[in-house]
Amino acid sequence: MKRLALHTCCAPCLIGVRKALSIEYAHITAVYCNPNIEPTDEYIKRRDACRNYTQEQGIDFVELQLDAANWDFAALPQEQRCRACYSLRLRQVAQWAIANDCEVVATTLNISPWQNLDAIACAGQAAVANFPSLQFLDCDFREHYRAAQVKAREMGIYCQNYCGCLPSRAEAQMQRAARRKRRC
Repeated sequence: MKRLALHTCCAPCLIGVRKALSIEYAHITAVYCNPNIEPTDEYIKRRDACRNYTQEQGIDFVELQLDAANWDFAALPQEQRCRACYSLRLRQVAQWAIANDCEVVATTLNISPWQNLDAIACAGQAAVANFPSLQFLDCDFREHYRAAQVKAREMGIYCQNYCGCLPSRAEAQMQRAARRKRRC
């Protein structure tokens, strides 16, 4: 069985992706690498929720050291910011994977209906390009999104309401305000 390094953005996304991958991959390591998440208390909530879930489920959990200095994309337009963020995180996970004898890298980002799957696939392929023994698993897990969210809430797991960076938080707040206004 191949060893899988699964870039993990949060516990709710991990729930759905793990279910889909556990049939084929007996050894999955959840690799928490998210220097984009701000503010610090939000980062800690997400990390701790993910760590607690992995411990309860018997999944290996690794937190890669934050290198927030390398994450300085906030001023970029959304599409460029997201692409740069995907690339940074998947490169770091690929480097960890090769150093830890994994053959496959994947990401829980592919479960979110708000993420750009094509951009994630490009970032993932680029991340593993220099490592011939490593492949990027490009899967669309979005069909598992709603069930994973429901399961997370049933389990009392923290569910965030924005992607992670401060610009994404502001964008999510504007979108929620617009939806409320339309309903009124």
